Amino acid sequence: MALYEDGLDALAHLLRRVCAPSMEAQIRSDLEAWRKRHDAAQHRAKYSGNSTYDDWVIHSQNGHQVDEVQQVWANALLDKLQSVLRRLAEKPDDPRQERKVLNSLIRHRSILKDPPSNRAPSRLKEIGSGTYLRSIRCQQCGDHHTTHLSVESVIAGDVTGEYLCDAYETGTMIGLVDRLLDGTLEKFAEMRVQVSCAAERAGIAVQETDGQRDLCATCGSDDVTVEHRTLCGGGQLRFELAAFEQSQKHSDPPAPDEVARERRQTDLLPDSVQRKPNITALRLAGVAIATLAFLALVAEYRHFAVRGTPAATGSLPGNWGILILLSLPLVVIVCGALQAITGVYIRDYFSVFSNLKISRKFAVTTAAAAIAIVAVILAAIVQ
Repeated sequence: MALYEDGLDALAHLLRRVCAPSMEAQIRSDLEAWRKRHDAAQHRAKYSGNSTYDDWVIHSQNGHQVDEVQQVWANALLDKLQSVLRRLAEKPDDPRQERKVLNSLIRHRSILKDPPSNRAPSRLKEIGSGTYLRSIRCQQCGDHHTTHLSVESVIAGDVTGEYLCDAYETGTMIGLVDRLLDGTLEKFAEMRVQVSCAAERAGIAVQETDGQRDLCATCGSDDVTVEHRTLCGGGQLRFELAAFEQSQKHSDPPAPDEVARERRQTDLLPDSVQRKPNITALRLAGVAIATLAFLALVAEYRHFAVRGTPAATGSLPGNWGILILLSLPLVVIVCGALQAITGVYIRDYFSVFSNLKISRKFAVTTAAAAIAIVAVILAAIVQ
């Protein structure tokens, strides 16, 4: 698995950049074991028991050479690389595992890297990116603010996975580590403005304050409430109160490290445990969509008495209008056939299959087109 080897190499480079020699040595050892013996068990074993890779945190207090902003990006990249490597190490002999991991990165496309638009936003952009903005609400003066580090954390959590996928495809994972730590990606400044504006629309001021102390920036009171909000897209970036905050309004909110740990553990679950859509229901829905479109096509053939070329009013606009009307159910038949064949919701089809081999794409598309052609022939016969 090229992604496994490249991921270990990138993780070792990250640890070298932050001056963590003992951690780097362990990853280099895992990399050497893979290159010599094709052995991933050594790496996999360090995710259970005491003193595991999950306990690693890059922080200046641990002697690592990072500033506050680099610390945010280094830990976001560390978590993402660990989640990818752990899943790959679980099934090192399965050639499909690498593709599954890449597809999981694609399904969680960044809201910030691809700015939201009015063009059919994906479900992920409606429900949120899964990254949280930590804010402080003062119970004394009512001040509600967050810090620039919290904004940076939202950006890092949102874009790191997709940048990692793009870097693997272009063979630039080592360069990605350097660019993220150096902050040289061009979109960072624009992203900071976008997230800050979204926070201000939610009534949260972004201030250059010490993110380590939960104190009111206005009156200095420690009578504050810590809130977590998730970043959502769907036409305009916005922050909404996180689900666990809504369901536990009268209890103490979880600490940020607990939130990150819960997200990391969920991300690291094997494919058989992670929540998946009902594939059978999606396939049946695709069959139903294609069948209804076929019946609509038959009805149109009967209504217009068409065999082959539309026999309209004789005018060019009339012929084109009927031709377009007849093509609409044909497009729906193709969409329904794609969903029935792949078991993937048609709205997510292109994002899920964008990284598959061209032969697989061609085979699936050809099968859907063949079904559509058969449907047209049957509609003409029934008519």
